[in-house]
Amino acid sequence: PPRDMLSPPRRIGVGLRLEQRDNSEEIRVQEIVPGFSAHASGRIHAGDIVMAVDHRPVQGIHLEDIKALTIGDEETTCTMQLARGDPPHYYTVELRRFIPAAGVLRGVNQDLMSIVSQRASSSSSRGPQPQVSRESIESLGSIRGDSLHL
Repeated sequence: PPRDMLSPPRRIGVGLRLEQRDNSEEIRVQEIVPGFSAHASGRIHAGDIVMAVDHRPVQGIHLEDIKALTIGDEETTCTMQLARGDPPHYYTVELRRFIPAAGVLRGVNQDLMSIVSQRASSSSSRGPQPQVSRESIESLGSIRGDSLHL
């Protein structure tokens, strides 16, 4: 259904899962989430290094803070500067934030629920586990291990 003109805009990310490896300040793309703007651009690849978000360098910035830079109002843009290869090739991508079609989200949610279920069953002997809400999974803004969905 169309959004009411008086309601606040929806906040959305660009569909990237990023990681920061131990002893490294590099932020790398671990995964591109199907259906979101990063995937739709076709330009970002797993392994690319994130250099800046909206012209703000990300070196030394915590993953949660980078997430805050990439999430914005629906239909706004996010400019990312990335590097790929050795020697590095630097490039810039402008991504328009949008919510994917329902069918795409359903598949992504099923994948995330499967991961959550596997982790819960493999660690059930360690006591009570934190609850994961459907909203946190649907927002694709949750941390999984040492990586972060944006």
